Amino acid sequence: MARMLLDISQLPQGVLTYTNKRFFDFIEGFCGKDEADLLSIQAIRSVDSFLFIEDVYSIFTVDSEDVIEIQTRCAFKNRNGTFTVKPGIKSSLNYVLSLLKEMKKEAIKQKKNHLVSTPLIVSTTLVNGVDSSSIDTVISPFISKKNEAEHNEFIITSIEQWFVQNTSAINFRNINFVCGIDYHLKFSPSLDKVEVLCSCGSTSSLVLAESDNFKKYSMTEALLSIPLNVFDLRDKDFFNFIEQFCGEAVMEYFELLGVRSVNSLLGIDDIFAPLQEDYLELVDIKKKIAFHRSDGSYIIKIGIQHDVNKLMKTLRNLLSNKAQVINDPGNSNELIFKSEVFQQHPFLKRLIDFYNNLLQNHDTTNEIFLHHFLDNILSNIPMAKSRHRYQEEVLDFAICLFILSGRNAYEFLRRNIPGALPTITTVQTKLAKQGFRAIEGLTTVQRKIIYDTRSNSFVGFSPPLDEYGMPRMKHFQTNSIEDLKRWFQQEDISNLVNLYMIQPININNQKISPYALAAYGTNVKYTSFDVIRRWFTIFDRTASQGVRLIGYSTDADSSPTTKHPLLLTVGIPKSWSWFFLPAQQLFLCMQDAVHICTKLRNRLLSTKAVLMMGDGLISIDYLFQLIQSRSKFYHNLVKSDICPTDKQNFKSCQKLCAAIECLQEINGSYATVVYLTIIRCIIIAFIDSSTTTAARIYHAWLAVYTCRLWRIWLNLVPQENFNKRLSQMATLSDVDKNEFKQKTTKRSFFITSTTFFCIELNAHHLTYLTLLVAENQLPSETLNVSLFSSQTCKNFFRLSRSISGTFSTHVNFSVQQFLNRQEKISMLNSIKTQSSTSSSSTKFVFRNHHKTQQNHEHSSIPPEKMTKQQVEEQVERAFKDAVSLLLPLGIKDVLQKANIVNMNQVSRHVYNDLNRSTKKANFFKPITIDECYDESDSDSDESVSPEDPNNQANGLYSWDDDDENNEDEIEDDNAVHLLPQTNNIRLQAMKGVRDTINPDLQDSYFLVNIDGKRKYLHKNTAIWYLTDEKHKLSSDRLNRVMEN
Repeated sequence: MARMLLDISQLPQGVLTYTNKRFFDFIEGFCGKDEADLLSIQAIRSVDSFLFIEDVYSIFTVDSEDVIEIQTRCAFKNRNGTFTVKPGIKSSLNYVLSLLKEMKKEAIKQKKNHLVSTPLIVSTTLVNGVDSSSIDTVISPFISKKNEAEHNEFIITSIEQWFVQNTSAINFRNINFVCGIDYHLKFSPSLDKVEVLCSCGSTSSLVLAESDNFKKYSMTEALLSIPLNVFDLRDKDFFNFIEQFCGEAVMEYFELLGVRSVNSLLGIDDIFAPLQEDYLELVDIKKKIAFHRSDGSYIIKIGIQHDVNKLMKTLRNLLSNKAQVINDPGNSNELIFKSEVFQQHPFLKRLIDFYNNLLQNHDTTNEIFLHHFLDNILSNIPMAKSRHRYQEEVLDFAICLFILSGRNAYEFLRRNIPGALPTITTVQTKLAKQGFRAIEGLTTVQRKIIYDTRSNSFVGFSPPLDEYGMPRMKHFQTNSIEDLKRWFQQEDISNLVNLYMIQPININNQKISPYALAAYGTNVKYTSFDVIRRWFTIFDRTASQGVRLIGYSTDADSSPTTKHPLLLTVGIPKSWSWFFLPAQQLFLCMQDAVHICTKLRNRLLSTKAVLMMGDGLISIDYLFQLIQSRSKFYHNLVKSDICPTDKQNFKSCQKLCAAIECLQEINGSYATVVYLTIIRCIIIAFIDSSTTTAARIYHAWLAVYTCRLWRIWLNLVPQENFNKRLSQMATLSDVDKNEFKQKTTKRSFFITSTTFFCIELNAHHLTYLTLLVAENQLPSETLNVSLFSSQTCKNFFRLSRSISGTFSTHVNFSVQQFLNRQEKISMLNSIKTQSSTSSSSTKFVFRNHHKTQQNHEHSSIPPEKMTKQQVEEQVERAFKDAVSLLLPLGIKDVLQKANIVNMNQVSRHVYNDLNRSTKKANFFKPITIDECYDESDSDSDESVSPEDPNNQANGLYSWDDDDENNEDEIEDDNAVHLLPQTNNIRLQAMKGVRDTINPDLQDSYFLVNIDGKRKYLHKNTAIWYLTDEKHKLSSDRLNRVMEN
């Protein structure tokens, strides 16, 4: 037979490392599909297995239906039932096997020539995976017969010399081999042979040469290079290790057997014995790792048998070496380092001191993160970058660091601390995967459309609502540019984002951060009925998950409830004529107290209202007089606190309330003092976290009865009296006086109806909540109504604007950008919450502002329960104090003339008045954002600054394409759309316009016709093409919140 020419140049570089699909693709390309399938069905999944499996044709002797197809395809069947491999297939496999063996030998020779020859070498699996077989020996001159000690000294000296000579060749810098620690020598009784036991688990045999010195003995198949901490791997880490060395099928088999660590694996005599049993749980896995013989038994696939045997041999060898080191009587129980080591690396002593201190003061309930961080770094440093693994604590830390510092700072740390932090891709992948109160809020966003590759959707259009009031997810998906054109022409682009958040009830004084439930872009054009249906849908879906939603906090009024199996019901005494809320409620609806306060402040500062309370006048003139006549150290006010420009300035509300005592010194200011007292009552009742339940009830109803008495007085006083007082006011112009006199209602003399209803609703729902707790239907922690606020959404929006990159000045975002930031903030809050719980062993320390710490200390007192009798006492006390508060203004005299004296009469009059003044809501009338705030925010003289027309330039939206390869064109004539002809010379340089694309990215492109040529237009480029103007949004918060 002619000898074949072995030309290894035809093999691809690095073929010796090929595994799995890459290996099978190589065999198929070099030999053919039949040869590749022959190896694949036997689970021969790597070049290493192919080289060392003795007979890859043994499958043709297997009597199993599982292999009949491959047998008949690759062999001839004899009359006696046996098979003979087809000569072509056998020849091609033998040829590639010979080439691989020759390439292996050549690789060994190259390593030999690269390294310096020495009298001795041991296995170097420890250091960068260099094969011990890659280094030969040089026989030293003959030396007289030596004893064991002399041989021992000679070998150690030879290793040290070889180490020094090869430091630069294989990057041995800052590494030493120490006998007794890194390796051990084991002599035979006749001293003619010695085994070098490496701490990594590999061994080398040295035999005595004629020169009376030891030389390297030939080795068989090299053992696996496995991590040194393999005996510490458990569960997920162990299964990842098994999958890496033996494949996914073996990993699944071990999972089914409950083998979760190396120790449990080595304790099993025959790991494949369960396959011979008739276990139902192993039916599927048997098909993956074994062939079913006709006699009912199973034969393990030869490739799997080889991989598992090699793994077991390596692990047992490593365990044996470890046991010899431990049981060696010559070894001390203490680890001994040479002084030179500490001199060269002084940090080692500090590291040892740290861990010694950790052992002496170990607290399993509060493990410091630094321990896990250092352990992870030291575990990753010896590994290749592709094998770096990160503990959950380190991953959580990396996510927090990425969110808080941004991409640039994170990459700087990751690149300069090898093995410490995962790549940004890993972090982003984890980010893309995470009794209650629901909170709803809106914020302005940039009117911008962005194509989201993950969902293959165009984000930024206002999604329509379904029959449940929920936005239709992924509604704007298309592969037609005509659809996108139509959407740009007909659909609204969202200028607001609607955010729903969940505020968990804090149990056992645990501070639980709120988290985002849902967010979507909107134009706020929907019916009131849509809002109600959406609330019911959220309620039902949370209830189906075992979560009890207590209520909503938003700017909307409460909705009527229908029959529902989870209706809340309390017993309301018949004597409570002052309580208007029905006994049955599905959920509670509370107006954000901060909004109530700012609405009251805006009404005070408005030029469109003249607030009259009894004989007094509510006016900012008294506040101006206070600021001008008293020192700022006295009242702490500035003119901007009473400036009507900033409508959302809640801090000025607090400062105005704090100056009530100072304001009392100004003549004629008593009505203004009473008005500010209403604001202070709302702050104490609904915003201050340290208020007791009794104080909340009292101040809420004090505000209610002050407004009720004021409203009744306005209804009873004739219009002529107000006109007369208007004529006497010197601060109003004649035009303004006439305008007020021509109004047919008295609304301009009172707070807005929306504000009045919100004050009533909050007080009623607070009382209802107190009754639920009193009847043990809800825990007492639900009385922390300071959390019942849509300010949670406002804080979330502020966070979203602040987490842009270090070098970015952008504070605004589009809908898609907000959704991306929402993922980061939600993950950060989740990690914070988990870290703060008592069950978390590793706690991260986050910076807390000193005011936040003080607020948490104040709120640490759990709210107390109240009985119905105690609630009634506080309400009666609030009524009496409200009457006394308004007594100097002469309101009581008017009420007595109308025979409205006691609490029941006042309540009955207000109840009848509300019934007359309210009407049934039309749930099918569309409402817009302007209409929602028409009454409550029309008090301000603000206007929205127009967008700058000079900043309307269009720009190409660029991105990083994941694929630069030119693939075959996708034939789909039906998808071709025509675009107007263009002679733009930039067209050829645009990344978003291509002649061919990767078929895997087909969904991200439109197939169009440009200048008579078929082109692939990226969907983001299509957005740029169809966008006719660039909308700007002010970076100034004040300009963003100003309304027309």
